[in-house]
Amino acid sequence: MKYFVRLATEQDKPAVAKFYDNSLPLIDEKQTSWIKNIYPSIDTALKAIDLSQLFVCYDSNDIVSGTVILNNQSDKEYENITWSTPELDPNQILIIHTLVIDPKKLNQGIASAMINFIKDFGKSNSMVTIRLDTNFKNTPA
Repeated sequence: MKYFVRLATEQDKPAVAKFYDNSLPLIDEKQTSWIKNIYPSIDTALKAIDLSQLFVCYDSNDIVSGTVILNNQSDKEYENITWSTPELDPNQILIIHTLVIDPKKLNQGIASAMINFIKDFGKSNSMVTIRLDTNFKNTPA
Protein backbone atom coordinates (compact mmCIF):
# COMPACT_ATOMS: atom_id res chain seq x y z
CA MET A 1 0.00 0.00 0.00
CA LYS A 2 1.19 3.50 -0.77
CA TYR A 3 0.86 6.38 1.67
CA PHE A 4 1.03 10.12 1.17
CA VAL A 5 1.08 12.90 3.74
CA ARG A 6 -0.21 16.43 3.34
CA LEU A 7 -1.50 19.39 5.32
CA ALA A 8 -5.05 18.77 6.52
CA THR A 9 -7.77 21.12 5.34
CA GLU A 10 -11.30 21.94 6.43
CA GLN A 11 -12.54 19.18 4.10
CA ASP A 12 -10.49 16.61 6.04
CA LYS A 13 -12.26 17.27 9.34
CA PRO A 14 -14.90 14.49 8.99
CA ALA A 15 -12.25 11.92 7.99
CA VAL A 16 -9.95 13.00 10.83
CA ALA A 17 -12.82 12.81 13.33
CA LYS A 18 -13.66 9.30 12.11
CA PHE A 19 -9.98 8.30 12.31
CA TYR A 20 -9.72 9.54 15.91
CA ASP A 21 -13.02 7.85 16.86
CA ASN A 22 -11.81 4.55 15.42
CA SER A 23 -8.16 4.69 16.50
CA LEU A 24 -7.94 6.27 19.94
CA PRO A 25 -9.99 3.60 21.76
CA LEU A 26 -7.51 0.98 20.49
CA ILE A 27 -4.36 2.74 21.69
CA ASP A 28 -2.85 1.29 24.87
CA GLU A 29 -2.94 4.08 27.45
CA LYS A 30 -0.33 2.31 29.59
CA GLN A 31 2.17 2.43 26.72
CA THR A 32 1.54 6.02 25.65
CA SER A 33 0.45 7.73 28.90
CA TRP A 34 -2.32 9.34 26.86
CA ILE A 35 -5.49 9.99 28.84
CA LYS A 36 -8.70 8.68 27.29
CA ASN A 37 -11.13 11.44 26.25
CA ILE A 38 -8.65 14.12 27.38
CA TYR A 39 -5.46 13.83 25.30
CA PRO A 40 -5.29 13.41 22.48
CA SER A 41 -8.75 14.59 21.58
CA ILE A 42 -10.58 15.32 18.39
CA ASP A 43 -10.85 18.94 19.55
CA THR A 44 -7.04 19.19 19.62
CA ALA A 45 -6.86 17.77 16.09
CA LEU A 46 -9.58 20.04 14.71
CA LYS A 47 -7.98 23.10 16.28
CA ALA A 48 -4.66 22.07 14.70
CA ILE A 49 -6.39 21.92 11.31
CA ASP A 50 -7.65 25.48 11.85
CA LEU A 51 -4.06 26.53 12.70
CA SER A 52 -2.63 24.71 9.63
CA GLN A 53 -0.62 22.41 11.90
CA LEU A 54 -2.28 19.01 11.41
CA PHE A 55 -0.99 16.72 8.70
CA VAL A 56 -2.81 13.62 7.51
CA CYS A 57 -1.48 10.42 6.03
CA TYR A 58 -3.83 8.88 3.48
CA ASP A 59 -3.51 5.42 2.01
CA SER A 60 -4.08 4.63 -1.67
CA ASN A 61 -7.76 3.95 -0.87
CA ASP A 62 -8.12 7.56 0.37
CA ILE A 63 -8.48 6.45 4.01
CA VAL A 64 -6.76 8.37 6.84
CA SER A 65 -4.08 6.08 8.30
CA GLY A 66 -2.23 8.58 10.49
CA THR A 67 -2.10 12.15 11.71
CA VAL A 68 0.51 14.39 13.28
CA ILE A 69 0.66 17.93 14.60
CA LEU A 70 3.77 19.88 13.56
CA ASN A 71 4.74 23.27 14.93
CA ASN A 72 7.47 24.92 17.00
CA GLN A 73 5.56 25.17 20.26
CA SER A 74 7.23 23.58 23.26
CA ASP A 75 5.99 22.98 26.77
CA LYS A 76 7.55 24.83 29.72
CA GLU A 77 9.28 21.56 30.72
CA TYR A 78 11.50 21.89 27.63
CA GLU A 79 13.37 24.66 29.46
CA ASN A 80 14.70 22.05 31.93
CA ILE A 81 16.27 19.90 29.22
CA THR A 82 19.91 20.21 28.21
CA TRP A 83 19.71 20.28 24.42
CA SER A 84 22.68 19.69 22.16
CA THR A 85 21.70 22.89 20.31
CA PRO A 86 20.39 25.23 23.04
CA GLU A 87 21.17 28.38 21.07
CA LEU A 88 18.57 27.72 18.37
CA ASP A 89 15.78 30.14 17.69
CA PRO A 90 12.39 28.43 18.27
CA ASN A 91 11.58 29.07 14.61
CA GLN A 92 14.41 26.69 13.69
CA ILE A 93 12.92 23.81 15.72
CA LEU A 94 10.21 21.54 14.36
CA ILE A 95 8.30 19.74 17.09
CA ILE A 96 6.30 16.58 16.51
CA HIS A 97 3.13 16.36 18.60
CA THR A 98 0.46 13.68 18.76
CA LEU A 99 1.69 11.30 16.10
CA VAL A 100 -1.19 8.83 15.74
CA ILE A 101 -1.04 5.73 13.54
CA ASP A 102 -4.06 3.50 12.95
CA PRO A 103 -3.49 0.67 15.47
CA LYS A 104 -5.00 -1.81 13.01
CA LYS A 105 -2.35 -0.91 10.42
CA LEU A 106 0.88 -1.13 12.38
CA ASN A 107 4.05 -2.30 10.60
CA GLN A 108 2.73 -1.27 7.19
CA GLY A 109 5.07 1.66 6.59
CA ILE A 110 2.75 4.43 7.75
CA ALA A 111 5.06 5.77 10.46
CA SER A 112 8.02 5.61 8.06
CA ALA A 113 6.09 7.57 5.43
CA MET A 114 5.14 10.16 8.02
CA ILE A 115 8.66 10.49 9.46
CA ASN A 116 10.11 10.86 5.96
CA PHE A 117 7.53 13.58 5.25
CA ILE A 118 8.37 15.32 8.55
CA LYS A 119 12.10 15.33 7.72
CA ASP A 120 11.45 16.74 4.24
CA PHE A 121 8.99 19.30 5.66
CA GLY A 122 11.58 20.41 8.22
CA LYS A 123 14.28 20.83 5.57
CA SER A 124 12.00 22.74 3.20
CA ASN A 125 11.01 25.08 6.04
CA SER A 126 14.60 25.79 7.15
CA MET A 127 14.33 23.84 10.40
CA VAL A 128 17.65 22.93 11.99
CA THR A 129 16.37 20.18 14.27
CA ILE A 130 13.32 18.04 14.93
CA ARG A 131 12.14 17.20 18.43
CA LEU A 132 9.52 14.74 19.58
CA ASP A 133 7.11 16.01 22.21
CA THR A 134 6.37 12.99 24.36
CA ASN A 135 6.18 11.69 27.89
CA PHE A 136 9.13 9.57 29.02
CA LYS A 137 6.64 6.76 29.73
CA ASN A 138 5.51 6.64 26.11
CA THR A 139 7.21 3.39 25.13
CA PRO A 140 6.33 3.39 21.39
CA ALA A 141 7.63 6.95 20.94
